[in-house]
Amino acid sequence: MLPVIADFDGDGDADVSIADGDGVYVFAGTGGLLWDAPVTDSTCCPGITAFDFEGDGGYELLLHDFGSIYMYRGDTGQNLYTAQRTNPTNFEIPIIADIDNDRQAEIVVALYDEFGSSGGIIAYSNVGDNWVAAPRIWNQQAYHVTNVTESGAIPRVPTPIPQAPAVFRATTAACQ
Repeated sequence: MLPVIADFDGDGDADVSIADGDGVYVFAGTGGLLWDAPVTDSTCCPGITAFDFEGDGGYELLLHDFGSIYMYRGDTGQNLYTAQRTNPTNFEIPIIADIDNDRQAEIVVALYDEFGSSGGIIAYSNVGDNWVAAPRIWNQQAYHVTNVTESGAIPRVPTPIPQAPAVFRATTAACQ
């Protein structure tokens, strides 16, 4: 399981989410379960990430499993969006970045078949293109906002996570 750290409930404290082949679980920073939802994935490992798409202080959780990609409201688990995406999983995660330089976030996910013979990526944006701005780069699966600069440079000494924004496998909104 690959954890995600973000402020899902908007209280200013870091929360944690994990997912396995049966479910996704979001825990408050105090350890209590905020919500859970079913996952359909017998191929391996559903991927999760987070971003505050609405700019309201609460992160949304993105999950993709064998059949779909989902966006959940971070504080309640309300399903905000689902798109079909039949694809085996193997620890790949959705990423959030401004891939077309329009100062708006997009979601990017990998596509491939179980034999590795076809694949590619697909990008999603929202109707009205009103998601908040996102950084233009997401450089690795273990991404956190201080391990790469907007230019792609890797800091010699990244800011330690306790001193940086409290997110891991998630990103913060870019300045407008």
